[in-house]
Amino acid sequence: MSKPAGNLNPIAYKGLWVVQDMVFEGLVKYTRGGVLEPVLAKSWKLSNQGKTITFKLRENVYFTDGTPWNAEVMTWNLDRWIDERPGSWLQLHQQFDRFEIVDPMTVSIHLKNKIQVWLIELSYIRPVRFMSPKAVDAEGKYTKPVGTGKWIVESDSVAKTVLVRNENYWGKKPKIDKVELFVMPNQRSRGSALQAGEIDASGGKFIAAVSPQQAEILKNKPGITVVSDVGTDTMVLGFNPRREIFKDIRVREAVNVLISRQAIATGLLRGYAKPTMNLYPEVIAYSGKRWPVPARDVDKAKKLLADAGWTKNSDGVLSKNGKPFKIELVISEDAVAGSRKFSVDPDPINEGNVEFVNAMYETDKFPLPLIFRVGLSGEIINTINNRLSFAVDALHPNDNLEWVNAGLEYASMDMFFLRAGMSTLFRKDTEEGLTLGSGLHYKIAGSSTQIKLDYSYSTFGRLKNVQRLSIGVHF
Repeated sequence: MSKPAGNLNPIAYKGLWVVQDMVFEGLVKYTRGGVLEPVLAKSWKLSNQGKTITFKLRENVYFTDGTPWNAEVMTWNLDRWIDERPGSWLQLHQQFDRFEIVDPMTVSIHLKNKIQVWLIELSYIRPVRFMSPKAVDAEGKYTKPVGTGKWIVESDSVAKTVLVRNENYWGKKPKIDKVELFVMPNQRSRGSALQAGEIDASGGKFIAAVSPQQAEILKNKPGITVVSDVGTDTMVLGFNPRREIFKDIRVREAVNVLISRQAIATGLLRGYAKPTMNLYPEVIAYSGKRWPVPARDVDKAKKLLADAGWTKNSDGVLSKNGKPFKIELVISEDAVAGSRKFSVDPDPINEGNVEFVNAMYETDKFPLPLIFRVGLSGEIINTINNRLSFAVDALHPNDNLEWVNAGLEYASMDMFFLRAGMSTLFRKDTEEGLTLGSGLHYKIAGSSTQIKLDYSYSTFGRLKNVQRLSIGVHF
């Protein structure tokens, strides 16, 4: 994962939804092609001109704390979001009238007006998934993730989340019994760990995105399989209507036909995307008619800009009222992995033999990253045959949290050494921990040659135990 799982409360909108999806279940599940399949509801029926939906709940389902799934638990969950702020963006919230417990395993939801998407909304991960009433304290505040899903959260930290198989799951159980989700914010680190065999899988939009550039590299590595499928994301170029240059629709139309969507799809996105004029891809049900994609049309752009009053000045640059034609293009590395390599045509009106050159990027001002460091070292014992020394230093970066490093070394006859140290003390989210080590330094009699043998053992987060052995010869 690129970030910790976080608060997994299904109505909080804070945690990583893919982990929530592993733990919590809903009444129905949205599958490929828009097909809705039953989950905690085994069937449903519409009545009252589509304003009432009655759910027959699945029997013999239990939360992982032993709480049985039934109508009372379902309505307890609905009470927490359907008429409250967590669900305010849903049509279900806007049209909700009341719910009714028909019997211990049957619930009816009544609406003010008929809506078309309420079953789809009930398939969302949040806020509509169901958790155990025992997952909150006496005041109703969320305390822990307890669902009916295939997985149970065994442990959760900023470094990793561990899930184990729900052995009492009502449906088909996973083939593996444990999943460890390591937090690796850096894409390159994830790629390196994958190649080294330290992790088994990486990827997924909003989870640990793999850029098209990295996918091309990984698919040529032995033992690694790159799997891709049509996603649900659409990259949209939006105009800022407050900018004077874009107030004229002819300029917006000119930019629209100057863009080579095919070049972006094949160049920037390496063939892992395709040009479109639709907001939603065809894999989303009811996404509508496919609209034709306009080709890059320089002549049409020239005419549109000329009609809008943009003409070439003496330097050959388009200008209007003394101002040059200049557009700022902003693209986020977070939204499009690898977009810092995005390229633009420096002269879109005149086509040449070089379609792309590196774009120039400007960043906002940021404080110069400085580290203020203070340290202290000394010898606690210093005799002819024994020496015990210590070192402590404290660091304060101006853009991060402070931390302290501390260490001890014992030397006997300057030949045998024992060492212990702690790195990044008091720093949150650190991987480094305790380090223990020993050494043997032997000087060959009658010469200046010295042989050094040093060993260390460290605890290092997701890498677990790291051991180092070094051998050196000094002349």
